[in-house]
Amino acid sequence: MNPALLAVLALSVLASACGGTDSAPSNSNATTSYTGTWAGTATSPIAGTGNIRVTMAQTNVNLSGTWSATYANIQNNNSGTLSGSVTGVSITLVLLSSVPSSCPYNLTGTRSGNTITGTFATVNCSGSSSGPFSVTKQ
Repeated sequence: MNPALLAVLALSVLASACGGTDSAPSNSNATTSYTGTWAGTATSPIAGTGNIRVTMAQTNVNLSGTWSATYANIQNNNSGTLSGSVTGVSITLVLLSSVPSSCPYNLTGTRSGNTITGTFATVNCSGSSSGPFSVTKQ
């Protein structure tokens, strides 16, 4: 075989194997994990401002883990399990309480760097409560 043609073929194979910017992952979450502990505050019109702590594990776009909230009035303290998903920088979570009479919460938020900010609201509840939250990855 002609050495020049062999060199062109070898370069073609190497160039196609290296890929370019088009081969970057299309899922922006591939390098931005939500796994870990996040802590911050949530403000409720009923309980006031409290400290919240969320520990999540991420498998692809699915999230699972635990949460806790502590307020000045300990009767408002709560904790439980969570599940949810992430799409790009948007996150949705459902927080279920370990207290059977407590309402579940839906959270929606947006991530910017190591901070997630958004809103929460009770669901399937006789009364309603909603407000803002902000957590930072620890």
